[in-house]
Amino acid sequence: MKSNLSQVFKNIRQIEPSQKLKGLVLCGIEMEKSRLMKRKLALIYSGLTLSSGALILALISSGNAILKSDFWNLLTLMFTDAGVVISHWNEYLWSLMENLPVVSLAFIVIPVFVILLMLNYYSKIYNKTHYNYI
Repeated sequence: MKSNLSQVFKNIRQIEPSQKLKGLVLCGIEMEKSRLMKRKLALIYSGLTLSSGALILALISSGNAILKSDFWNLLTLMFTDAGVVISHWNEYLWSLMENLPVVSLAFIVIPVFVILLMLNYYSKIYNKTHYNYI
C-alpha cells in the first residue's frame, strides 16, 4: 500500500497557476487597502465633525457659566490690588482654585482633546500614504 500511495503522487502533473492570478491578487490587495483607507478617513472625518459640534455646544452651554463665575472677579483683583494679592498670595491662589469652574472647563477640554486626537490620526495616515519611509 505504501508503494501505491507514493506512485499515485508521483504521477500527478504539477498544476500551473493562471498567468493573470498574480495581477488579480495584487489588484485585490490594493482594492482592500483603498477600502480600508476610505473607512479610516470616514471615521476621522465623522469624529472631527462630531467633536466640533460638541465643542460648539459646550462653548454655548458652559461658556456662559464660566464667564459668570466668581473666578473672573478674583482674577481681576490681581490687577487692581496687586499689593494685597502679593501679601496674601497663598490664600489668593486657594480662592482662585475654589472658584475655578472645573466641570464647565472639562466640557470644553474633552472635545478639544478628541479633535486633536483625530488630527493626529489624520496626520499619521497622511504621512503613511504620501511618504514612503524605508
